[in-house]
Amino acid sequence: MVSLTFGPDNRSLAVGYRVSSIQLWTRLPRLTGHHDVIAVMDCGFLPHSDTLAIATSAAGVELWKVTAHHPARKIAALPGPPQTVSLAVDQDGTLLVAGGTDRRTHLWNIADPEKPRSLPPLSGHTATVSMADFSPSRPRRLITSTGASTDPVRLWDLTSPQHPG
Repeated sequence: MVSLTFGPDNRSLAVGYRVSSIQLWTRLPRLTGHHDVIAVMDCGFLPHSDTLAIATSAAGVELWKVTAHHPARKIAALPGPPQTVSLAVDQDGTLLVAGGTDRRTHLWNIADPEKPRSLPPLSGHTATVSMADFSPSRPRRLITSTGASTDPVRLWDLTSPQHPG
């Protein structure tokens, strides 16, 4: 097990494994189909949604629609770091970030999860971006870290995601 997250209904749980799958703990089957994925590194449900974001070690970030009475289906493969280690979704579910081995934090507008839009990536880290999280309140802020003692934790102002500060 590498990652886990509660669903928006607080009754479902998604668990990511290094063996290329996600187990959904409800009456849903295991979500498989990551043929080119070495490991699921992180996952998280979009708030108030049945969309699950998955960070993979070989296929970047994927968005999946997971509902109780329908087969899970991939709705988007996001361009960005092929080796994604971490991800986070802001509290209103419109902004997704992912950190990877390319030392950048990639951003997408996911107001429409089936048509995500890439935003300019954040640069400045000197190692793999292994942690990312949004502040729970406004203004919209993002914290990223590599976990390395020589690379500082960075706090980003994302009030305007097109022009982060």
